[in-house]
Amino acid sequence: MEQHPIPQNISSYQFRLIGEMTLEQFGKLAGGCIIGLVFYALPLPGLVKWFFIIISVSAGVSFAFVPFEGRPLEDWIVSFIKSIYSPTEYVWQKTSVDFPFIKTEKNLAQEIPAQKEASRSLSVKELALIQALSENKSLYSQEELDQAQNLLKLFQQTGGPEQQKQKQATAPKLPQKEAQFSQDLPFPKPPDQPNILVGMVIDKNNKIVEGAIIEIKDESGDTVRAMRTNKLGQFRTVSPLSDGQYQIIVEKSGLDFDIIKIKLNNEIVPPIEIKESEASN
Repeated sequence: MEQHPIPQNISSYQFRLIGEMTLEQFGKLAGGCIIGLVFYALPLPGLVKWFFIIISVSAGVSFAFVPFEGRPLEDWIVSFIKSIYSPTEYVWQKTSVDFPFIKTEKNLAQEIPAQKEASRSLSVKELALIQALSENKSLYSQEELDQAQNLLKLFQQTGGPEQQKQKQATAPKLPQKEAQFSQDLPFPKPPDQPNILVGMVIDKNNKIVEGAIIEIKDESGDTVRAMRTNKLGQFRTVSPLSDGQYQIIVEKSGLDFDIIKIKLNNEIVPPIEIKESEASN
């Protein structure tokens, strides 16, 4: 099987003289040598002459064969010169931008006379149409108005949303009872600070209730704490509450609990036992 040559980019192809030396590299090397010959021919002291000759030939060799970080040395020199003359500080100056959808007062003042002139040149048919539309005529028939009156009377008899809200407000409230304390509840660390509430939620069969929502409200009905029971049915407030009357509301799908009332007087509160209401199904 014959081997095919590797495709090359012919647009960037460069002719080579000796081995991998290109014409560009040869020109740079020759330029450095020519400059060295010029210094050799000048009537300068020997030490100075040979210093410039070595510098010139070394520069030619470096420009031709020694790249720095993958770039030729002349690219670094050109970039250095451009960076010297380029500004290092830029000043931003705000310019006004005209938006076509924003009309100034001058444009509005120019449009008003134009509208007046257009109104003066209305035809007879257009004026008749404007007059017909300006007449105070009812858009509904007498039959439709009678139906609307009947519906309004029926709505007044049944009552509006406000009356329905009042009926809902008179619904019976959940029963409330005083908190029941128990020192026998399995708590690894009983409360040692005043006004810290800890407790356990159980159902009718004395089984722990996991994931029940505990909501603690103050006298004004504002929620001051909200938490969930852990896998052991336990709950605990992290920070102490202020003195006063509180309500503990427990919510769990499929279970009903009474509202627990408790009063705090800056004393250590024993563990609270919250049990499912006996009246629930």
